[in-house]
Amino acid sequence: MPPAPHPVTVTASYDAAHAPRDTLDLLRAWIDARDGRTLTIDDSIAPVRWTVTADYVVEAETAGDAEGLAVDRFLADAADAGITAPETVLAATGRLT
Repeated sequence: MPPAPHPVTVTASYDAAHAPRDTLDLLRAWIDARDGRTLTIDDSIAPVRWTVTADYVVEAETAGDAEGLAVDRFLADAADAGITAPETVLAATGRLT
C-alpha cells in the first residue's frame, strides 16, 4: 500500500514537579511561535501537570505507522525548541476537525 496522508493528534503530558523550571515557559513560547503547527496547552491542573496537544498530517502506509512517525516528529520538534521530553506521549489517528 503506498503512503497516504493520515491526520494524527499527539498528546504529551509533563509532570510539573519533575520537569525543568522553564518547561512551561518554553511550551508557551513554542505555541506562540505559530509556525504552522496546531498546538494547544492545558495547564488547568497546574502545578501538577501540563498537557500539550499537537495535530499533524503524516504520510505513511498505515495509521499505526503514522502515529509512530507523529510521535517521533513531536519529540524532535520539542527537543529543537529546547523542551525536555514529556512524561507520557500518545498518538491517535483520526479527523482533525
